[in-house]
Amino acid sequence: MKYAITEEQFLIYHYGEKKALFILKNNLPDHYRTTYQKLQNGGNFGWNWAAFFFGSLWFIYQGMPLAFFAFFISMSIIFAIMPWILIMSGLALFYSILGLFGSLTLFGILAGFFGDQFLINRLSEKLKNGYFGDLHPDTQSKFIEKMGVTEEQYLTFIYGEEKAQSLIKYNIPNHYRGTFKKFALGQEYVWNWSACFAAYWFLYRRMPHMAILFAFQGFLISLIASLFLSDAILESPLHTDLEKIIILFFIIFGLLGNRLLFKYVSKQIQKNNFQALDKGGALKWVLADILVTEILIIIFKSIAYIGSKDPSQWHTLLITIAGLIVPGVAMIDTQRQIQAYKKSITLE
Repeated sequence: MKYAITEEQFLIYHYGEKKALFILKNNLPDHYRTTYQKLQNGGNFGWNWAAFFFGSLWFIYQGMPLAFFAFFISMSIIFAIMPWILIMSGLALFYSILGLFGSLTLFGILAGFFGDQFLINRLSEKLKNGYFGDLHPDTQSKFIEKMGVTEEQYLTFIYGEEKAQSLIKYNIPNHYRGTFKKFALGQEYVWNWSACFAAYWFLYRRMPHMAILFAFQGFLISLIASLFLSDAILESPLHTDLEKIIILFFIIFGLLGNRLLFKYVSKQIQKNNFQALDKGGALKWVLADILVTEILIIIFKSIAYIGSKDPSQWHTLLITIAGLIVPGVAMIDTQRQIQAYKKSITLE
């Protein structure tokens, strides 16, 4: 076989177990099935409309950050230098715009032709290198005894029972499966791009206490800068750079996110709270947080406009309030679920 990943695994990776097996059982036509068969039988590329239209976003959605950055940086360079080159050469603005559109179309075509091949190659390499799959029984038992978390429990907390069992049963390539194995083999930190979104990611993974902590650290950075820096520095570019220290925290959370999540799951299991909590991503809290933030922006800008004040004066307060309201409600809801579950056990 040209690729280590099977057709069944590739379809389950995209659609989940039920839909993938339904397609195979009924021999239904499908884009990813046709593409896989073509590439497995010696073809060099296929065509993917989603990769063509969305380009770099498609790569990041499919879990290919290196391809995303290569695509994004290449486009950024062309968009930065092409207008300058065309204008300096005496060409009109119309040709500059046309050149940019042509470059964007070219990148889209390349992504459309080779996107699926990049994805299959990436998944196959991870399977070949043992990134997923079963651990040695001794290693697994020692790790479970130490941390109190099995792979199935970890994945169930993240995805829900049905998807977790499917990932393990069919050995489907998956970020959190690889993360669990790395932790079990002794690696302390595993990078997570989604965790860079900090507060939103913590809410989605049902860790509202961490979202609150993130809001406080942003508030403290701005407060310390305001208290200990002179007016001259505050009005200089240095203050702007200092506020951007918060970017460092995004990087830190990207590095620590998986470890924090793993320890949280372990803690909930040890406290017998695991069965009480919702499984899968808490998208409702992310959407609620975005909605509350937008409402607060409108309110604060209106107050600033009425009072003829600079809206930026409300920046620190806005971050703090928006970062506390929804995570606070989410934390209360989490405790409510736990108490309701424990009460039901007591009644039984």
